[in-house]
Amino acid sequence: MTPDSSGTMDFLSQISSLLIVTCAAGIIWVVLMAFVMSRARERKRRAQQGLPPLPGAHTVAYQKMKTWLNPPPQSAPPFSPPTAAPASPPPAPDLSLLMGDLPPAQPPLGEMFPEPVPDEASYASATPSRQEHAIPMIDSVPIEESMSVPSVDEPQDAVELLRVWRDLADGGLIMEIGGRRFRSVRELRSADLERRFQSVVRDLVALAQVQPTREESKPPATTAPGRATIQPAPETEAPPSLSPGSMFRQMTRAAMGQAPTPREEKPLLSIADQIEDLLQARLVDLPEFRQRVIHVRPSMQGGVRIEVDGEFYDGVGDVQDPAVRDLLMDVVREWESKQ
Repeated sequence: MTPDSSGTMDFLSQISSLLIVTCAAGIIWVVLMAFVMSRARERKRRAQQGLPPLPGAHTVAYQKMKTWLNPPPQSAPPFSPPTAAPASPPPAPDLSLLMGDLPPAQPPLGEMFPEPVPDEASYASATPSRQEHAIPMIDSVPIEESMSVPSVDEPQDAVELLRVWRDLADGGLIMEIGGRRFRSVRELRSADLERRFQSVVRDLVALAQVQPTREESKPPATTAPGRATIQPAPETEAPPSLSPGSMFRQMTRAAMGQAPTPREEKPLLSIADQIEDLLQARLVDLPEFRQRVIHVRPSMQGGVRIEVDGEFYDGVGDVQDPAVRDLLMDVVREWESKQ
């Protein structure tokens, strides 16, 4: 073999070993890069999800090596209870017993032991008299029925126009027209019912007024012919005016928007003034309220305004002191009874 051929073979052997080393190094580099990139993605995912950080590579390698060197013991198979052998079927009943004659049916106990019939004399002596042990009869009528107001037949060919209630809390009126309730003329005006309300009030006022009575005309006295006598004109009584606190007066003033001209010399008192007079007259006889300031004043809205020791309330139910509230309720009831 010539020296040139031997040199070429040496060169080729060196080149092949160099290629093998280069390929092995490239493979190792690719594996390392893939491992590094996968760990970087895992750290990013754990940071986004809030998980604990990824342990180091040496820790993971140590755990893998420890697992390979010391494999965990195999777990024992789960315990299963032994299955019982199938039981033998129960013995069949005897057909001769089933098909045989049944014993005769027993008579009922009532026929076997008849109930003794008591004697009338012994029954009368043993039974107490009804009058001695009479149970008082309880009225079976419900409370609601006993307290209910007897129904009144509505008149035929008639129409309901108005209903009126008195509010004991503030003394105001509550009117119901056509199934709707109102407290002031302003609410009636907004519902287009003011004219209807005024016509009903006029009819009620005309109904409440007393017609003047005329004295029966006396026959004129006989006088001489040609001499006329002057008879005095019959005196007529003026129609009495309604009381200031009556329902019709309040409805008329609310409907017309103005107070009627009083016929009496004394000024007309409003509802609040009348209740105030009754309240002050009641406070004179109550020593426990003498050091307190309690008044009932008219309000700008047409109702009442209550003053209790410098504090003002819109109604009796708003008063905080129970004793004062009960006193005001009694005064309002007294005022209602006088109307």
